[in-house]
Amino acid sequence: MPMSDAPDAVVLALPYRRPFAFDHLLRFHAARAVPGVEHVDEAAYTRVLALPRGPAVAVVSDDDGAVRLELRHAHPDDVAAAAGLVRRMFDLDADPQAVDAALRQDPAAARSVARFPGLRVPGSPDPHESLFRAIVGQQITVARATALLADMAARMPSLGFDGPVDRLFPTAERMAEGLHALYRGPAARREALRGAAEALVEDPDLLERTRDPEALSETLVGLRGVGPWTAAYVSMRVLNAPDVPLPGDAAVATGARLLGFDDVAAAYERVRPFRSSFTIHAWNAAAGG
Repeated sequence: MPMSDAPDAVVLALPYRRPFAFDHLLRFHAARAVPGVEHVDEAAYTRVLALPRGPAVAVVSDDDGAVRLELRHAHPDDVAAAAGLVRRMFDLDADPQAVDAALRQDPAAARSVARFPGLRVPGSPDPHESLFRAIVGQQITVARATALLADMAARMPSLGFDGPVDRLFPTAERMAEGLHALYRGPAARREALRGAAEALVEDPDLLERTRDPEALSETLVGLRGVGPWTAAYVSMRVLNAPDVPLPGDAAVATGARLLGFDDVAAAYERVRPFRSSFTIHAWNAAAGG
């Protein structure tokens, strides 16, 4: 049942199945947060959402059995859309007991599940943004990618919102028209971004025509500068797909070794049909979890 905290704020309770590792999701988003677009503190994730009738600010926190979504500046008809985006971002429709039970069948994965039950596959608030961010992040560290993305976001106009977030990430139209002023990274990445932006301007629904991760990956690798890793990563994030491996991901390889797996390809075979969830456990291990 929604209730108003302020004249322009609506608060919703979004239920989930336990266990729910909200603190892990906060750490994941904190490591990748783009200033001005996103903000993470010890209790909440805040970002500007692009909604059908205009931008709004979402503040997401855990409230013991439900995610608390405080939505500010949103048109009343956009509340349901915002709730759907947050459910996707925080993988609230997952069945963590089924995922964890399946991963526990492998002794090496079971040790991570015992320490970190309820890890979720972080979803995407915007498919276009996820593709652009994945391209920028190709073959560089998360920290370097975040710095480049922050520079891009800083060139977007302020929406005039109070608080730590006040702008949207650049749209496909903005990228196609003015990429030279937005992106200061390598030329090859710039051309990949340009190709993706132009494809999305021509067909805005390109990334949302299918719920099949293999079909989406095939679409993505048809874009200039998008290889198997980028396609798989975007498919996993956009679709919350539970069974997408990330070929050649260095952090997965490191994390898999730390978890006790000698071979990443063999590890992925052993954890079907939840390879995306294994990726999250491997990333968590590589990050010191």
